[in-house]
This record gives sequence, C-alpha cells and structure tokens, in this order.
Amino acid sequence: MINFPSDSEYEKYLEELVIRYDKQSLNYTQRLLRSRYFNVDLFNYRTEFGLEFNGEHFHTFSILAGDGELIYEKGTLPVERGETVLVPRTIKRYRVKTGGVKALRTFL
Repeated sequence: MINFPSDSEYEKYLEELVIRYDKQSLNYTQRLLRSRYFNVDLFNYRTEFGLEFNGEHFHTFSILAGDGELIYEKGTLPVERGETVLVPRTIKRYRVKTGGVKALRTFL
C-alpha cells in the first residue's frame, strides 16, 4: 500500500521547492568604487529606469551588455554594448529604456 502525504504536507513541500523572486530585485544599482578622485556604479536593469543628478559634474555611461535608449529632455540616443556616452552636466535627468542592460556609470 502506498501512503501519499496529505494535501497540506504536499503544499508545504512545494513551497520549499519554489524559488520566489521579486522582479524588481533583478533591477539594481551597485556601488563599486568610491574615492576622492572618481566613483563607479554598476547598473543592471531589465526594465526602464530613470537617473537624476545635481548637475555639478559630467559622467560617463558605459554599456557592458545589452542595449537601450537614453531619453532626455531634448531627444533620444540609442546605446549598445561596447559604447560609452559622455553625459554633460547640463543634462540633469534622463531615462534608459531597455529590455536588459548592464552598464557602468563613472563620475567625480
């Protein structure tokens, strides 16, 4: 005779097997370096995201993987793996429209 577990025991077992994740956790910014000379952040996003700055300095945005579009007040700029964009200090905010991008932002 085979004894199957009760429904509640089976449900508990399934809950332990299922990997739960929040889609937002796939989108993150990580500080890689902070120094008095320059700073580097890693961006890993699978959805559109926005950036805002105080406008004191320029920064670079280097695409390591994926592609997207930088959308700012006066237009858009397509970007892809291997490209680096110099963002002047006069651009205080922009959005990156993407289905997946990994990028480095370097700033003072």
